[in-house]
Amino acid sequence: MGDTRSESCSSSRKRSFARKWQDCSPHDHYELAHALGKGTYGTAYRAACKHTGADRAVKQVEVRGQLSKTLSRLDNELEVARRLDHPNIVKVYDTFSGPESISLVM
Repeated sequence: MGDTRSESCSSSRKRSFARKWQDCSPHDHYELAHALGKGTYGTAYRAACKHTGADRAVKQVEVRGQLSKTLSRLDNELEVARRLDHPNIVKVYDTFSGPESISLVM
């Protein structure tokens, strides 16, 4: 079985959903640069895909200490966002989840 992770940040192929990684970090696939901004729940960074060089933004949302109801709602919203493909909606390419944060690659 081949490793498909190298395709995780490919901009050349249209997908109907974003990949969801639970066993790795966005740092495995993206080179994070400077912070673009910080909000109530986390920070967004400029990033580049290590495999294709595609420009992306990685938003890291802190989940430590959040209620399970809030996390469940966030997971549902992410599931919908992964499937959306419309020119007026920011595309979610990848998501990464860990014990302290969820990272969205847009």
